[in-house]
Amino acid sequence: MMPDPPFYKIVNKDRIHIIEDYHDRCPLLGLRKNLMKARVYCNRGAQMIMQNSLFESISISVIVVNSIFLAMDDPLRDPSETPKFMEVADDIFQYLYTIEMVVKIVSLGFICNDGSYLRDAWNILDFVIIASGYMGMFLQGSGVNLSALRSFRVIRPLRTISSVAGLRVIVSSLMNALPLLRDSLLVLMFFFLVFAIAGCQLFTGALKNRCFNENTGVIDTDFTTHCGGGNSCRPGFYCAKSN
Repeated sequence: MMPDPPFYKIVNKDRIHIIEDYHDRCPLLGLRKNLMKARVYCNRGAQMIMQNSLFESISISVIVVNSIFLAMDDPLRDPSETPKFMEVADDIFQYLYTIEMVVKIVSLGFICNDGSYLRDAWNILDFVIIASGYMGMFLQGSGVNLSALRSFRVIRPLRTISSVAGLRVIVSSLMNALPLLRDSLLVLMFFFLVFAIAGCQLFTGALKNRCFNENTGVIDTDFTTHCGGGNSCRPGFYCAKSN
């Protein structure tokens, strides 16, 4: 009776075991294997942090608090007059966003492998926002106009889309539905154009009406708003269109 052929079972080996079984003739093999193991452990630790629900909750909380600080900021204020606590808070938010980005990069990879950080469009948006923040920090005091870089802070609340998986699905669905709404949007734009033309014809120059002195023709400086409709001029003045 012939013996049964040997049975071979294919098992997926752990990356740590693969590193331990790896051998070559290059120098410093032990050091290189230790570095590869450290990389694997860092990757696994970052994945555990990313998969924890507390990580997502903290990210959303930081974005909400940052949005409140952005709403408190006055865009007409000179940058040199910005309160100190606003500058400190902006730096703290920048560092917190950086920590989140580093955790994701360590967990997913940067750009080379499939599913890496920069292979996702929403993560690219996060990377641009964070990079623009550091550019503003490094160029501060160099005489460069940083108003364009500061405008990137306004889109920081959009990072909520990349942090919440469900919200990302909703936004992606809306984007995919836009081509199907093309005809409806064209009809809507046509109606907007018709009413815009009608409004321009009916109310052209209405905001330029001012009160003029009947004798001198000088504009009444005490009457600061436009006249006409319910706003009547004082006695001795008449309503007319100014240049």
